[in-house]
Amino acid sequence: MTFLNKYIDEVSESEEDKMAYATDASGVIGKVRRVICPKNLDEVRKAVIYAKRNKMDLVPRGAGTGLVGGAVPNDSIVLDVSRMNKILEIDKIGKIVTVEPGVVLDDLNSVLGELFFPIVPGSHRACTIGGMIATNAAGMMALKYGTTCDWIEELEVVDDTYRVKKIKEIKDFCGREGTTGIIVKAKLRVTIRPEKTSLNLFSFQSITPMLEMVNELKVRADVIAIEYLDKITSRISGLGEKFHLIVEYENDSGKINEEKEKEKVWKIREALSSQLISRKLEVAEDPWIPDEGLGQFLYWLAENKIPAFGHIGFGVIHPHFRRNDMNIEMMFNIVKKLNGKVSGEHGIGVVKRNFISDEEKVRFMRLKQIYDKENIFNRGKIYG
Repeated sequence: MTFLNKYIDEVSESEEDKMAYATDASGVIGKVRRVICPKNLDEVRKAVIYAKRNKMDLVPRGAGTGLVGGAVPNDSIVLDVSRMNKILEIDKIGKIVTVEPGVVLDDLNSVLGELFFPIVPGSHRACTIGGMIATNAAGMMALKYGTTCDWIEELEVVDDTYRVKKIKEIKDFCGREGTTGIIVKAKLRVTIRPEKTSLNLFSFQSITPMLEMVNELKVRADVIAIEYLDKITSRISGLGEKFHLIVEYENDSGKINEEKEKEKVWKIREALSSQLISRKLEVAEDPWIPDEGLGQFLYWLAENKIPAFGHIGFGVIHPHFRRNDMNIEMMFNIVKKLNGKVSGEHGIGVVKRNFISDEEKVRFMRLKQIYDKENIFNRGKIYG
């Protein structure tokens, strides 16, 4: 009996499992040594001990919904934490919940009643809290509620010494894609659900007046979300060939108040990714663009007929490309010139390693020296 089989119930080296875990939603394919599915903290610690002793690396994985290859192994052990899916405590008075990393976002929100965790990415039906922390997920309500990092009270992690630590330096782990340690518990702040929401659906012939409205809406305290559809995605959605904004309010300010009508509008927005993928536009990017560069960026996308939608109120746009499209690299260069970021919510993974700034590389290496000197956590991601 091997060390792993002695201490961990579910360890697999089957070819079927290796094939299943070799990729994530990015489509990038790696190589799996073995798959470990821990069910508790002690099994995570044993996995770290094994990896360190054998000079191997561990790739933490939740639901595999990542789009940049953050959970793709490089001749690695895949650590699937989806079995660690307990909601450990709900403090409704203090508005705090404590969860394991494998908890699915929709499952959490379904039991919170009048409360909710307000970071809601497009993959909310499947994505896990651990994965959201790893990528610092944002989503459609980021204008109002920010990103995952903004809602974390405390993390418990297993570090490279296989000890469990309570972490207050949230940004050393949130958005670090599992490269600084294995998250085993998260204490999250939650908030009260809006009692009433409403929508408006605005259409525009050109970009400039649309951005003027975005700037007006962003300063309103009652606006939860401002979502953008360009002419191509609007036409695909059956809205006609105009630019569109979907605006959600936390009151009845919008003209669309009926639940069925609101659901119909949001279904249009949520269907866009799958509709573009079905047209072989499989590469979904997520640059963040500062306000002063947003118009120039949207005009460039329109001129090059690159379909795009996104969280325009938060500055994150989702252009879609065919694989190996030369425009992707050109877009990253434009984002850099506009003082933007190549990733606003998906992460860096293996796909965008060549495009991160020198400052981010230095920051990443500093954190690896603090938390993972022997580079056993998600080797080859972000940088290196």
